[in-house]
Amino acid sequence: MAALDGLRGVAILWVLLHQLVVIEPSSSLELALLWPLQLGWVGVTLFFVLSGYLITGVLLDTRDAPHRVSSFYARRSLRVLPLYWLLLTGVWAMSLGSSSSSEVAQLSAPQTASFWVLLGNWAQAEAGSYLVGPLAPTWSVAIEEQFYLVWPLVVWSVRDLGALSRVCIAVVGLSCATRLAGCYWWEWDAVALYVLTPTRLDALALGALAAVAVRSGYSPMAHRGWLVASLALCGAGAAAGDLAAALAAGPGGPVVTDWSLGPGMTLGALAATALVLLLIDAGGAPGLRRIFEARWLRSFGKYSYGIYLTHGPVRAAVRDLLYGPARNESGGPLVSFPEVGGSMLPALALYITLCVPLCWLVGRVSYYVVERPFLRM
Repeated sequence: MAALDGLRGVAILWVLLHQLVVIEPSSSLELALLWPLQLGWVGVTLFFVLSGYLITGVLLDTRDAPHRVSSFYARRSLRVLPLYWLLLTGVWAMSLGSSSSSEVAQLSAPQTASFWVLLGNWAQAEAGSYLVGPLAPTWSVAIEEQFYLVWPLVVWSVRDLGALSRVCIAVVGLSCATRLAGCYWWEWDAVALYVLTPTRLDALALGALAAVAVRSGYSPMAHRGWLVASLALCGAGAAAGDLAAALAAGPGGPVVTDWSLGPGMTLGALAATALVLLLIDAGGAPGLRRIFEARWLRSFGKYSYGIYLTHGPVRAAVRDLLYGPARNESGGPLVSFPEVGGSMLPALALYITLCVPLCWLVGRVSYYVVERPFLRM
């Protein structure tokens, strides 16, 4: 389990690094150098696979327990909702003192309501926009909670593990097919493809499939070669396709390429699933386990939910008030990014170095002040 905490730490770090790229690449060289950080969807995909694996495992292990329904939904609510609603309350409270042109003031009544009932990703998809900057990450929380509103009923109803495996595979296929069709045939908006529930269920379902497989007798150690090959091939395929598409689009192109919105995300989810299976078996990849069991990585994993929900305001505060890309007519940061050799990449590196520990600190505070008291319940 310690290695999975470290994997969660890697996931939140990848998301953070992606979100902290606050400049546009000015050349193909800068694009190539920033490209690994721009693969932010990898971090979210890791979260989804881990969540599908861990929570489906809990559902399977407790499906004959008394009060399993009320227990699961109560625990899930106490884990997710307090910090989520506190973020929403803070965003709306801050908007009261801002102008009528603020992002929150521009929301319609249905859009506002959608965030409070964990349906904000559908409003974002319809608008083709994340709508409110600090609430941009809430789409993934919404997807998970929509999935876990229904998924426990499936796990508790389908008693045969073989049949449950086939359900997982069907969900993976349908989700990937929907995203492919939306990307290449229906020409859906990129934001909709990225945040809609049906287009992102493949990672959750693959994690669930791994949990079912392990409880059906699957041994990661016995299939270590296949898992390593899957991790390498699927990971390389997802990365190579995205890099080629990003370089072809050039500077100013989409952050998430059509390749990733199409097959890339499913390949990434397959690689993440192989990695999870390697990490849960003590003999599967001991060297890899030691890397993910590093204490500092596990600390990022422990505070990952708080970091994920609060990193937007932290990033914006540092960028707009203290140290950011440029000043403008309405003011700007105290210190603007300097150019070094015609590039802002060194300044960006310093910005990231400042923000990552600050985001960790805010996430840690939110864990002990908000999350842990509710988790103890």
